Amino acid sequence: VFFVSTQHVLNPHNWLPYTRHCAQTQWTDLQAVPDNLAWEYFNGMTPDQLAYCGKHELITLGAHTVSHPFLTTCDDQSLWYEFSEAKRQLESMSGQPINILAYPSGDYDGRVAETAHNAGYQYAFALTPRKVGLPQYEIPRVYVGDSYLFTLDVKLSGLHLQPLRKAISARN
Repeated sequence: VFFVSTQHVLNPHNWLPYTRHCAQTQWTDLQAVPDNLAWEYFNGMTPDQLAYCGKHELITLGAHTVSHPFLTTCDDQSLWYEFSEAKRQLESMSGQPINILAYPSGDYDGRVAETAHNAGYQYAFALTPRKVGLPQYEIPRVYVGDSYLFTLDVKLSGLHLQPLRKAISARN
């Protein structure tokens, strides 16, 4: 499953905030960065790659919003846009129905989960479920943000959660 934020796929110069900040340390005008270098700098997918993924029988695409915002800070209109437009854009680029969503940075609450449901997603994934009463919209997921196999092994095994569980039980 690949969860995709669409803004940088459609415009390789419109990176997510942290990557934009890093790029601006080298280029004052981000529009001057050649497209191939912009995609390489972000290391994201191109529309052609998304179309290929949409046709592949072993790949499922899911939405990760348009711009990767902190969803609990979005007003209702912005939240609806992030969900519905990401779904529309991904379906258009991939030719695949988009029925799943991952909350950026794991940021969600009951209002966000309800909006995901209303926007047509069947399931949503969270880094840490918050038990807002919509279990199909807070399925646990593992963030895979680096390429170190050891890190991936630890995350998939659940070992990284042991210190968190101990800290939470000590506080209760």
